[in-house]
Amino acid sequence: MFWSACYSTGYELKEKESQYYVTFSDAGVKDIILPGEIRNIMNTVLLAEKQAQANVITRREEVASTRSLQNTAKLMDENQMLVGSAGFQPAHAAIPAG
Repeated sequence: MFWSACYSTGYELKEKESQYYVTFSDAGVKDIILPGEIRNIMNTVLLAEKQAQANVITRREEVASTRSLQNTAKLMDENQMLVGSAGFQPAHAAIPAG
């Protein structure tokens, strides 16, 4: 397998330090080229995660909107004087006829 053939442990890097007169403080992987099938699977997983995140945001917005409507209805129920004020006109009354 390609990965196991190219994989170096930290111990192997330490062995090379004296050979090249350098000190390795850190090592990492920059780019990994995956086979096509695995890349497609990873892309599918990534798209599913992004869709799930978008769904969570949409549900939060829906909950916030419902709470706002509920709070408005509660205010109108508790304060009947607000129902007659201009700020709480029904939608059909706020739209001019014509």
